[in-house]
Amino acid sequence: MEATFYILLAITIVLASCFVIFQGSQKRPHLSIMLKTFASVCVVALALYGTMQTGLINHPVGALFVVGLVCCLVGDILLQLFDITSSDKHTIINMGSFAFMCAHFCFIVAMAFFVKSSALAIILPFLVGIVITLCKNQ
Repeated sequence: MEATFYILLAITIVLASCFVIFQGSQKRPHLSIMLKTFASVCVVALALYGTMQTGLINHPVGALFVVGLVCCLVGDILLQLFDITSSDKHTIINMGSFAFMCAHFCFIVAMAFFVKSSALAIILPFLVGIVITLCKNQ
């Protein structure tokens, strides 16, 4: 298990680093989307591998985190398309935002399963998010 995990982790880090290096390059938008897609697929594969090895995939927390990461993958790909397409950009933004909203819903529900009886653990992040949003808009 460990060798496969660390190889997958190394590939994920290399691809994500390459994406960060090439993302600002308007000369190679197709390379940027390819690197982002591969890095996101590796993150999902890493999560899937880890949850399968630990048996967490059979628990709602693990399954929801993997589903949430798949939604992030879809959102990443859609929002990368924004740079290389000339079609309706509002539709792309809306679809990408919807994918990330679904991901956040999965993460919030998974955390609710994880913390079970602690209402403070669920309410506190919402309050901090509201405070940060209000401060940012000032």
